[in-house]
Amino acid sequence: METETDPPVLTIPCGVTLPSGKRCAGQITICEKMIGGNRYESATNCMECDVQWIHQRTFGSLDPDAAISGGLRDAIAETLKITPGKTKQNEAARDQLRALVKSPSHGASVLLCGPPGTGKTFLGLHAMSLLIRQRIGCMYLPEHVFLRAWRISHADEEALAGWGRGVISAARSREMLMLDDFGQGRSTSDGALDALEALIMARYDAKLPMIITSNRTVESLSESRGSRVMSRIAEMTSSSVVEMLGEDWRSKNG
Repeated sequence: METETDPPVLTIPCGVTLPSGKRCAGQITICEKMIGGNRYESATNCMECDVQWIHQRTFGSLDPDAAISGGLRDAIAETLKITPGKTKQNEAARDQLRALVKSPSHGASVLLCGPPGTGKTFLGLHAMSLLIRQRIGCMYLPEHVFLRAWRISHADEEALAGWGRGVISAARSREMLMLDDFGQGRSTSDGALDALEALIMARYDAKLPMIITSNRTVESLSESRGSRVMSRIAEMTSSSVVEMLGEDWRSKNG
């Protein structure tokens, strides 16, 4: 009599071309299952491939020039090799980001405010790295890059316009967006502010979370980016607004 059993799991070399151009040395797992006398196979994606390609998509849209964008992505990869230390000044931020990483699907966002050099971007990047390891589609986007993408999306040159439209589309739809240096641009046109508002409203309506960092206070952000936008951010972040104080880490270690 035939019994339904699961044959041993098989692994085969991956060999897919990675963003670096090298061949992946990871493994693809093949699972076999007997159901009703029929054998079925399924394959799990290679973790090494997934992580590297998600990392590419997360940090790969920082400039329309591929060489510049690649250099920025490599610099971020080097930053992520540094383990963040726990301090009294960053403990609250670490707690909020840890909760977000633990349950990214609950839709809550985190807003980190405070003076420059207090580690907001550094901690946010490490949170993104942990989310990437969970194979969650992420995007890292400084505000000035988004505003540039919005301007370029109206360019006559199709390649540049396509890059701009791609950045805006990805920022609206990725599972997690890190909007870095929010409120940093001082001379921002009404059209650019409308584009920023549309981005935040789109993610608010879709219940897609964000990690937002800013050198400004919440009150200053309301003045510069509008009370309507900040009202939506306040709903998205709830109690997850953290003001990071302390010394300028970059000046101290420069």
